Amino acid sequence: MRACELAKLLYPSLSKNDFIQLTCPDILLICDKIGCKKDKNCVDTECIDCWNREVKDTRVEWLLESKKMCDFMC
Repeated sequence: MRACELAKLLYPSLSKNDFIQLTCPDILLICDKIGCKKDKNCVDTECIDCWNREVKDTRVEWLLESKKMCDFMC
C-alpha cells in the first residue's frame, strides 16, 4: 500500500491537499526516516515521491490496528 493510501485510511478527514502540503509521511510515522527538509514552503517532486512510497504490509497492519485501539479508547 502506498503512503498516501494509508494516510487516507488513518486520517479520513484530511483532503489530498492537506496531507501532501501540511504533513509529511515521516512526521505521521507512516514511513521510516525519509530524511528531507520538512519545513518546505511548497510541495516538490521529492514530496510526491515520499507519498507514493510503498509501505510494508506489516507496518500497514500495525498502524491500522493501533488506530482501531485508539479509536476504541476515545
